[in-house]
Amino acid sequence: MSFLAGVKAGKYYDYFYLSTIVLGAILSMQDVMNIIDIAYALMALPTMISGFLLAPKVLKESRSYFSRMKAEGKL
Repeated sequence: MSFLAGVKAGKYYDYFYLSTIVLGAILSMQDVMNIIDIAYALMALPTMISGFLLAPKVLKESRSYFSRMKAEGKL
C-alpha cells in the first residue's frame, strides 16, 4: 500500500489490517467469509474493467503478431 499510495496511506492500511484481525476473531465464520467474498469481488472489478479496456489493443497486437509469424513461415 505504501508503494501505491504513499507512506502515509501505508500506515492507515496497517491499522485496517490489524482491525480485520480483531474482527475476524470476534465475528462469526459466516460474517468473515462474507467479508472475504466482498474483498475478492472488489479486487475483481478493476481487473475486469482493465480487461475490457485493453481487449481492443490486445486483439490488434495479436493479429499483428500472428500475421508476422505467418509471413515468416513460423506458423
